[in-house]
Order: sequence, then structure tokens, then C-alpha cells
Amino acid sequence: MFTLSRELPRFVEMDGRRYKVDCAFDTVLRVFELQGDELFTPEQRVMLAAEIFGGRRVARMNPQDKIRFFDAVLDLLIGERDKPPGEKVFDFAQDAAYIYASFYAAYGMDLHNQKLDWRQFVALFQGLPDNTKIKEIISIRKRKIPAQTKYNREEIQHLIEAKAFYALKISEAEAEAQFQRGVDRLASSLAARAKGGG
Repeated sequence: MFTLSRELPRFVEMDGRRYKVDCAFDTVLRVFELQGDELFTPEQRVMLAAEIFGGRRVARMNPQDKIRFFDAVLDLLIGERDKPPGEKVFDFAQDAAYIYASFYAAYGMDLHNQKLDWRQFVALFQGLPDNTKIKEIISIRKRKIPAQTKYNREEIQHLIEAKAFYALKISEAEAEAQFQRGVDRLASSLAARAKGGG
């Protein structure tokens, strides 16, 4: 959790020992990229991520302790993880150039020369002004296509083109998850109609 009243914690305690965690935003982004790497099994990804966060001391741990360490790091850096994923409106890897440009425009910050903690990076990312490129793109991705009238055909066409241009590429797993969420919503809707008699 982000706080102004004290330094952000950078350690994980396990079995009476303290382990330093690399909390840099670029480290976390590397771990995110690793999680999408199909060359590794899910278990291998967790092991490698634990080692990236904890270095040599963690590399020497047994697999079960690496998993515990990785979970503890996620609790430290991300906190609550039980929230269901909503619609994906940005991707740190695919939108890297837009995020870089937005930080530079808003804060004069060259992200390649910064040593930001992940939690600082997230706070700054969330605070980006609406007129930055990434916020404009997120707005386009979130925007619903309005019902067509004789007055808004051109506006709808521009929005459809912008959505297509800025659309995120999704993995097979994400596509399957989206499909399943759609099926679940349809089933819930049908169940509610059946219950309501309509």
C-alpha cells in the first residue's frame, strides 16, 4: 500500500528471516512480461519471478519456499488480489511507448533514467492527466459505441476506427477467459429472465 507517512517497505519476512525485494518498477514490468512467456510453464515462471525479485538468496530456496516468497512479494507490491479482472484497457508492454510519452509530457520524467519503486510508478500512472496519450487511449478503449442516429454517423465511424487502431492484442488464454466471462454473463442473464418470468 502506498503511504506518505513512512518509507515504502522493501522486505519480506519468512521463517524468521528478512529478504530484500527488488521493488523497482522496471523489475515488476519484467516479471509481468515473463508471465506471458509461453517458453516456460506457469510453475517455472513463478520460480523465475521469485528469483528476479529476491536475487541469489531466493535462487537457493526450494520450490515451495520460492512460491511462498513470490506470494509475499505480490502482497507487498500489489496488495489485494481477489478483485475479479475487469475489461483490459491498457497493457504495460503493448502501451510502453504511450506510457513513456505520457510520463515525459506530464512529469518531464524519462522512465529509462528513473529508479522508481513500483508503488510510486503506479501512483504516478494513476495520476496522469486526461490529456496525456495513454489516458486518451484508455478513454477510447473504454468508450461505448452510442446508438446510431442520423446526426452521429461520422462520430461513430471515427470511434470505431480509433478503437480498431488502439485495440490490444490478446493472448489465447485471455481470449478464452473473455469468452468464458461472456458465456457466464449470458447464462446469468438467461437465469434472471427465467426467474423473473420474462
